[in-house]
Amino acid sequence: MIKVFFSRRLYLGVFFTLLGFGRANAQFFEFGGGFDGLFYQGDLSPLGFKNPRSGIHAITRMNISNVWAVCVNATWGSLEGVDAEPEDILATRRNAIFRSNLAELRGSFEYNFLDYRDDKINFPISPYIFGGIGMMYYANPPVEGVVFSPIQIILPFGVGLKYLAAKRVGLNLSFDMRHSFFDYLDGTSQGNIGDKDYQFGDRFSFDSYHGLNITVTYLLYQIKCVHRPVPKEVYEGIYQRQSW
Repeated sequence: MIKVFFSRRLYLGVFFTLLGFGRANAQFFEFGGGFDGLFYQGDLSPLGFKNPRSGIHAITRMNISNVWAVCVNATWGSLEGVDAEPEDILATRRNAIFRSNLAELRGSFEYNFLDYRDDKINFPISPYIFGGIGMMYYANPPVEGVVFSPIQIILPFGVGLKYLAAKRVGLNLSFDMRHSFFDYLDGTSQGNIGDKDYQFGDRFSFDSYHGLNITVTYLLYQIKCVHRPVPKEVYEGIYQRQSW
């Protein structure tokens, strides 16, 4: 219940933050989507670059200045971990495997190191960094004797490159890490180390996952009027005088 309440507060907070920035400073919005390569990191894969899985995502980005942006990202995909190529002898005896579908929604702030949308530069590209907070929902079989929520908090952060392929078309390549505060993403965590079945993992570390992402976006410009609008009464008076 607490996590559901927090998730609703998070989504509403991201929405009203975007709305407030949009009314005040937004130059333009970006909408788009793309593909992900997802990698699980945990007890079954300590290094985190085995058993890649695929995913898709959709994003909405609001550029609040030449270098700062706020982004909302929704991702759907899956994760996998296998002890088929274990990195220690205990994992050989454990011989565990898991596959899980997941969905996530996150909000993040982005910082562009260069103003790559400036018409004066010859090559419109910029590295950028980002970080934020989000919620993950995953469909993993229950673990016997353990009660937990399928909704978990994540902290996403990463680096990437933005390229303005055309006036309204952007191409982004990024690598991110989603850190969780949860150790049952793979269904393997603490256990009785005295048991000789070796069906346990490191209870002092949390599971996480990474993404290698490619995104195509479309830019919607917001052109600001530099002149004050003419009141309706003045305009109608001018038109009537000209009619005479």
